[in-house]
Amino acid sequence: MDLVLETDRLLLRPLVISDAEKLINIKCYPNSIALKGHLIADTINKCKFNIKMVIEEYKEYSIGRLAVIDKKIMI
Repeated sequence: MDLVLETDRLLLRPLVISDAEKLINIKCYPNSIALKGHLIADTINKCKFNIKMVIEEYKEYSIGRLAVIDKKIMI
């Protein structure tokens, strides 16, 4: 999926495997949202597996979950 959306403050783009490191940190917060139908991402490998499943959904349905990135903290 090639969809990229942008506002003054945010960038929304498809997830990529390299997002796993940051996503695993989010999952450490007790109020984080669990992805229904996906493994609980309590390890980096499970997080990468979940991202691979989302990428497959992109291919199958041409839409899916997006990464939301605050431009102020983009690396």
